[in-house]
Amino acid sequence: MTFLDFLFGPNPDDRIRAVQLRTLYKNALAIYLVGYVNTPLIVLVMWQSGVSHAALLAWWAAMYALLTVRVIICRHYWKDPEPEKRIDVWQRRFTIPSLISGILWGTAGVLFYIPDGGIYQAFLVIVLVSIGSGSMTFLAMHLPTYYGFFTLLMLPLLVRIAMVGGLVHLIMAGMLVLYYVVFVYLGRTVNQVFLESAVLRFDNLEAIARLTAEKEAAEKANISKSKFLAAASHDLRQPLHALSLLSGALAERIQYKEVKDIVSKMRLAVSALENLFNSLLDISKLDSGVLQPQVEEVPLAVLFQRIENDHRPEAEDKGLAFVVEDCGGVMVRSDSILLERVLRNFVTNAIRYTEQGRVTLSCQVQDGEVIVRVADTGIGIPPEVQENIFDEYFQVDNPGRQQSKGLGLGLAIVARISRLLGHQIEVESNTNEGSV
Repeated sequence: MTFLDFLFGPNPDDRIRAVQLRTLYKNALAIYLVGYVNTPLIVLVMWQSGVSHAALLAWWAAMYALLTVRVIICRHYWKDPEPEKRIDVWQRRFTIPSLISGILWGTAGVLFYIPDGGIYQAFLVIVLVSIGSGSMTFLAMHLPTYYGFFTLLMLPLLVRIAMVGGLVHLIMAGMLVLYYVVFVYLGRTVNQVFLESAVLRFDNLEAIARLTAEKEAAEKANISKSKFLAAASHDLRQPLHALSLLSGALAERIQYKEVKDIVSKMRLAVSALENLFNSLLDISKLDSGVLQPQVEEVPLAVLFQRIENDHRPEAEDKGLAFVVEDCGGVMVRSDSILLERVLRNFVTNAIRYTEQGRVTLSCQVQDGEVIVRVADTGIGIPPEVQENIFDEYFQVDNPGRQQSKGLGLGLAIVARISRLLGHQIEVESNTNEGSV
């Protein structure tokens, strides 16, 4: 590594340079405003110091002229629709005026320095040192500009103090040399931090872009798969349906008990496979967007009556009370078939996971909205897993994956249908306290 490489660091690519330039111009106007305010204040303080008034006025005029040019350049930069395509041009337009500004401040350090000026001497040194320190935070993201400005600012003052001679002035000069070296090093450190953060930002953006592209590709593949399954559902269901019919016909013709038991188990396996297959096809239809709801006015009383007729025997077989409240003439805008599918699934789960007590199906009109509730006195759902119950294959109380307790796809289908219909689902439950 050469000394210049150590001093200036590696050459950043154009993306980083564009960020450097944008940061410089972003902070520039505020710095220029401070310059407009500070310059006449410095002239005012030094007016009584014995420094030539002509020199003070000339320096003030030069500073104001330079600040005005820099403001104009800054405004033109922000009007450029694509400044990153002219990075070198805009960098020169920033760096050259910055170097001229360093020369003017350095000139002030020579012309306005009064060896025995007391408070005026201290004021000038404090101003120039403060400007040098502040320039690090403003200019250090572009080291050539920072080094140039800082050197042109401090070197004339350092030489002027050293030329006065005497122990005090030599010590001051030595301290300024140390100050200069330290702030050159700190400027390089600030620049490295800036470059590393910029590189990290672009790396993150590239990673996000890759992940987004991969996610979109995966989603397209999943939708394509779902569309294929949805389109081929009829052909895929036929063999299973035929197998179910054949196993049923075989069961009626078998006379031997041992064989009947085998056929019975085979029918159970076929039924479970058919249920799983139908659920997977339903999910595929919902994911692919093939299934479109037919929204209409649906009378809840009719829907409730059908559900009660089908599920009351199941509830009574378990010794449960199945309470279906009268909804009167309440109507909802929905797809009657899909809405019924959702309610049937909730009622089925409520009966399945309730060993004693009752299952209640009710409705309520509140603030112009219809709320349908399915409540039970069953095992309940622990709060920590409630957000997972609508995931595929998730079941609260079926670690052994018993098929008698379902396959864990029902609520996943319910969640998808509800999103499709624009209906909101809420769950209230605690362990051993039932669910709503």
